[in-house]
Amino acid sequence: MASKWYFEPLSLSGMAGTNAPGKNFSRESKSIASIFCREFNQNVLDARCDDTSRPGKKAVARIIISLKQISEIDQTYLEAITDELGPHLDAAGHPSKAGNWENNPTLTVEEFNTVGLTGTTEYSHAHGADNRWNNFWFGEALENKKGPGANGGRGQGKITYHITSGCRAVFALTRRNGDPEDYIFGKCIVEKSHEVSGTLYPQHGFWPKNLEVKGGLQ
Repeated sequence: MASKWYFEPLSLSGMAGTNAPGKNFSRESKSIASIFCREFNQNVLDARCDDTSRPGKKAVARIIISLKQISEIDQTYLEAITDELGPHLDAAGHPSKAGNWENNPTLTVEEFNTVGLTGTTEYSHAHGADNRWNNFWFGEALENKKGPGANGGRGQGKITYHITSGCRAVFALTRRNGDPEDYIFGKCIVEKSHEVSGTLYPQHGFWPKNLEVKGGLQ
């Protein structure tokens, strides 16, 4: 059975509202596909491994972008994951597309010769340039990219991944440079805080729900 999503209910002191980074990109004249490619490419360029054959140089990164049709993926498993998002999508003002399998191939983007989502996976508030795992999943508007050659840097571009997705969800499988283990995680960002079955929720939800670190949900 697929692991569930975790949207933490808003407390009385929780911040409610809309997604500001998403609005920033909606003002651009380019298509969301063009913006997504630009933001993804910037992140890949900034995460390139060192080239061991050329001291002081970065390796040439490789990107593969593909649309996986339903016949190419585990439809039952993916449906079990994304269907749970339906109430949150509807409540936040998004048409729920999770069950429309005929018209929704899965966008898959692979990158090679990059360092991966580095840093601790056991403490979500550790940030900084080397904590790519936390910056990607738990950071927003963190300006960690500094110095000459850095691309982007405002910490907002990853919202385009969610805008591109019909169910506003992103899953990432990463194998970090020098680490033989694989790590997988997922996140959904909707347009605004919302109410489902009488409970208020923020814009962010995480997958899987049952990932516990040091006695608490990561």
